[in-house]
Amino acid sequence: MAQFTCFSTLVGQIFTALPYIAILNLFVKGAIKAMKDTNKTETKREDIAKFKKLGSIFSVLLVALILSMVLYYVFKDPIYRSVHVVLFAITLYFGIRLDKEKKRLNIKTYKEVSAFCKGESLEDIEKDRQ
Repeated sequence: MAQFTCFSTLVGQIFTALPYIAILNLFVKGAIKAMKDTNKTETKREDIAKFKKLGSIFSVLLVALILSMVLYYVFKDPIYRSVHVVLFAITLYFGIRLDKEKKRLNIKTYKEVSAFCKGESLEDIEKDRQ
């Protein structure tokens, strides 16, 4: 009989503590969600910075490539041609890296690129696209 009394006291304590456990559970779930959201925004900022950096490098190299081509056709010197070939290879490398980053981030249109660089959500644009 003493075992049942101890058991009923234990069950009573559990049911008494149940609202507190539920509140604690909600608090922990909210904290976990907040941490995930913070992690996503930090990752998004890093992705935006990386994408902008690659885009800037690619743009500068593209302008330098055009200038090196003009220099070669004006002066017809083999040195300018070799500079143009090297710049072409480097520009191609950064162009491929930029394209891989776009594929990783699932960005396809100019509208998506501009929204991503501004930090806006891509979900609305994806809904419009579908």
